Amino acid sequence: MNTPHRRTRGFTLVELLVVIVIIAMLMGLLTPAIISARAKSRVVQCTNNQKNLGAAVLQYEMNKQQFPGYVNRVPGPLPAGGSWPVMILQQIDRADLWDAWRSGTAQQVKVDLFACPAKAATDPAPLSYVANCGQQDNGIGDAANKKPPDWSANGVFHNRYPFDSSGKNNGMIVVTVSMSDIKDGTAHTLLISENNQAASWCATYAGPTATSNLQEPNWGMVWWQHPKDVEKKVLDINEDYDGEGVATDFTDPYSAYDHARPSSYHTGGVVATFCDGHVQFLNEKMDYNVYALLMTPDGSKAKSTLTGKPPVSGSPAAQNKKLDESMLE
Repeated sequence: MNTPHRRTRGFTLVELLVVIVIIAMLMGLLTPAIISARAKSRVVQCTNNQKNLGAAVLQYEMNKQQFPGYVNRVPGPLPAGGSWPVMILQQIDRADLWDAWRSGTAQQVKVDLFACPAKAATDPAPLSYVANCGQQDNGIGDAANKKPPDWSANGVFHNRYPFDSSGKNNGMIVVTVSMSDIKDGTAHTLLISENNQAASWCATYAGPTATSNLQEPNWGMVWWQHPKDVEKKVLDINEDYDGEGVATDFTDPYSAYDHARPSSYHTGGVVATFCDGHVQFLNEKMDYNVYALLMTPDGSKAKSTLTGKPPVSGSPAAQNKKLDESMLE
């Protein structure tokens, strides 16, 4: 007896197209959520990095009674200065790298805490974070007239390497800043933030006469005295001259100092740490006046690195007005 063959019914073309459309719609709904979740995860990781870095810097200040400089004399035979991240290696449990620096065998090594996960690492020793360096240094200052490269009231991290490229003391006045110098409140004074143009954390500094080692804009952020319509170098958070928003390199025809401001690959702003250790997301649309006020540890004494005079009325650092905390939102 022959068993009748049962034909298996397959999908029709219409049914297959319906299934494909449904899958595509689901993917369209899920993809933005996945991207958003990943972006939030990177912000969280960046926040955690900065919490640890901020704690390390504050521990350093507590032990030494002063903040590290953006560049420092590292004890040992290496005839060059080290960055502020080098100075906190012991505080982040990387005594092995600190010992290598002190022995004169600095290593190009990636340290996870120094790199924001939102920034692609192209350097063997990447750095995503910069320190509050006040205004742009005026060379090595003028020791004869008691003028340092920058004033302590303008920022937290200063040049602490008073040597030229030959290792000879250049007579520069070394500025020291401690917690007691932050008169405007530690919760209202920036410590560190992100910067897409930050250089290698373990690059060396051979003194201001070696122009290839101009490290303040590579390891720090600064504020400018003049309003934007007077001083073209003023850049807001995440702003760039090329009109593309977040800057990724130095291809535009401006100096490194023009990029010495907070910037990140996070949408809408940057993660920043304050001198009391708290971490906060700063909106990229923050008024530049507010940013300048947050940079100065003692706004009543802030003054130009060029003229030695207080900022002119109406400029970003005109300190006759107090910081309105609602402006941070």
